[in-house]
Amino acid sequence: MKGNAAPRWAPPRVMGNLLRTARSLLFAALTIALAPGHAAALVGPAPLAVHPSGRFLVDVRGNPFRIHGDVAWDLPTKMTLAQVRHYLDDRKARGFNLVQIQLTQPVDYVARNWRYYPPFVWEKAPEPAQGTGRPFLKTVSGNTWAGEWGTADWSTPNDVYFAWIERIVLEAAARGIVIQMVPAYMGFDHSDGSGSGAWSDGWWPTINNSANTRAVMSGFGTYLANGHGVFGGLKSHPNIIWEMGVDMIPDSASWQAEEGTARLKAMMTAIQATGDKHLWTGHWRGEYLSTYSRAFGPFMQIQSIYTNGNPTSGPTYGATRYGYQFKPTSATQGNYGSAAAPPAVPTVLTETSYEGSYVGAPTAAQVRQEMWGGVLSGIAGAIFGNDAIWLADFSPSWQPSHAYSQGETVQHGTSVYSCRTPGTSASSGGPTGVGATDIVDGSAHWAWVTYTWPSQLNSAGAQDMQRMGVLLDSIPWSDLVPNGLGGIGTLITAGGGANTKWSEGASGEAGGTDYVVAAATPSGSHLLAYIPDPHTGTVTVDVTKLSGAMRARWYDPTSALYRAIGNFSKNGVAVFVPPGANAAGANDWVLVLDRAQHAGVLTLSPSTPATSPRGNVAFAASGGSGSRYAWSLIDNRSGATIDAGSGVYMAGVTGGVTDVVQVVDSEGNVSQARVTVQDGATVASGKRAGCGGCASPAASVGGLNILAALALLAGNARRVCARGTQ
Repeated sequence: MKGNAAPRWAPPRVMGNLLRTARSLLFAALTIALAPGHAAALVGPAPLAVHPSGRFLVDVRGNPFRIHGDVAWDLPTKMTLAQVRHYLDDRKARGFNLVQIQLTQPVDYVARNWRYYPPFVWEKAPEPAQGTGRPFLKTVSGNTWAGEWGTADWSTPNDVYFAWIERIVLEAAARGIVIQMVPAYMGFDHSDGSGSGAWSDGWWPTINNSANTRAVMSGFGTYLANGHGVFGGLKSHPNIIWEMGVDMIPDSASWQAEEGTARLKAMMTAIQATGDKHLWTGHWRGEYLSTYSRAFGPFMQIQSIYTNGNPTSGPTYGATRYGYQFKPTSATQGNYGSAAAPPAVPTVLTETSYEGSYVGAPTAAQVRQEMWGGVLSGIAGAIFGNDAIWLADFSPSWQPSHAYSQGETVQHGTSVYSCRTPGTSASSGGPTGVGATDIVDGSAHWAWVTYTWPSQLNSAGAQDMQRMGVLLDSIPWSDLVPNGLGGIGTLITAGGGANTKWSEGASGEAGGTDYVVAAATPSGSHLLAYIPDPHTGTVTVDVTKLSGAMRARWYDPTSALYRAIGNFSKNGVAVFVPPGANAAGANDWVLVLDRAQHAGVLTLSPSTPATSPRGNVAFAASGGSGSRYAWSLIDNRSGATIDAGSGVYMAGVTGGVTDVVQVVDSEGNVSQARVTVQDGATVASGKRAGCGGCASPAASVGGLNILAALALLAGNARRVCARGTQ
């Protein structure tokens, strides 16, 4: 289709009525024919909307909906219907509520997909004829499109292919899963500016060819929404979020930026003009917000965060916090008509390092840090990715005594291998090993590529995401506000690690891998703080931000088990010592503070004493359970000691530091005091803080303050100094 000629999918009115009737009958049958065990009626949270606060999404019932997603980019072009069902069943069982896919992308067709039968089939139906798996039928010259690079004519969409996309949406809806869908994957901007084919992937060159004018792209948008023939269109399916771009910013492209952007915008606005009410987000180059694009920013209803993890894996909280702070206005984000701009845009970590990828090669602990950093900094959710699953490789199985050419790929065991040196495979065995680059197999040599996707459904990352969801779903997560933002104040006052260096469009986040990412509810009912694996030392929390007595626990993100710490009163700050290795052998933990389960409040006095090196303080506890008080030093910087039974503290020899004393009662209630051990200059001034100006410490025997000892013997647990009790 050229110029402004009518698209071929505009049939006469009578034929259109017949097709609509047939289409309705077809998809009624498809719904009934869903896999055994799945309800025929569509279920789940959709359609989604933005909460009035602008901070998170809500489902059809108005309940908070946190995106807890998985990436399966190539699912439409690589999986059979049975595999799609298997994958979606697994993700539903693990608590995932969204899957991110691209409708199609050209690499599969150019590289090899055209050589095989298309992977999708209708249930119990014969294999379609070769070629029907392509999304477009004709080239710019009117010939049959066979995957040639940059030549597809988008006025000739394949109804059978897009009916398959609709089937995927139906299958997801039956499981309560939302599909975040890229209508046109743009690809990395590797153009040399000449337009001579220097692109490595994506539809950008195709969108800018002579066939795909603005009118054609507008027609394609209408087609996606309304459908044609056996394709019923996507407008009526509630479980969709539209996602523009991926890996490039159209209006900043190095080639055809203005025209290509106009064509893409024509597609997007045509979808919206049909009455399509789905939400939109933008997924540009790494380290750019959805709202960055001049052309598409005003349409973005979800702020997608993309930290690309290349060349190394890094923290995600910097970019996510930046997105959280974005404030739309009618002037800069003016797609609101007469309505006022929302107060914020829900911020979601959409893509970062992939588990199992050679790019960045993230460890399991790094993947957890990226997910927790994203969700506690953006609040609206995070999308996890596994390298093998998004690739969804469907290479044939390895065969013995078979001639292989360079570049051919095979599946063997739980891995995928690529032939790097052509030759004939061995009569038995086959390539083995993970990560190897030169595996000898007869006269053929192989390199490990990735795992097979089914073997990764139960990966460590998938399990860790499930455990993250369990904790977040147990609290009012939608009320959380990131540390230091939204008026919540500073939650972590010491031991919080170094903040990352990040700015929009930079090459990635630098440093800050030990930063403690925290969030709390404004009501003070809950606080979560993720302590990453590289962090060392204690963490100090301002518990005045909390409401009354608080229960403190450590949550193991690798086992979903808690370790009790105790109950704290709302009294200044509290110092926490991470427990060390978790169940996976790493050192990351989540500190969980919520309302105490016990009515009694344990108090400790004095709460903020000061003394000199080798000085003594007699602590007293009251309240709580009233019995079995146990004293300890949880942060000992002076070299102090404390009697576990009596609470008599003696400072060490190092001055100018602060020690933290803790008491725990029989019910697990906790209270803490901070002891300032003065440096030599303060002591030499003749003042002892908290003692009204004692000129000298009380006499002592063997390092124990005599008056303190006498007071303890008399049952007086008040603080004692040379001027008497206080």
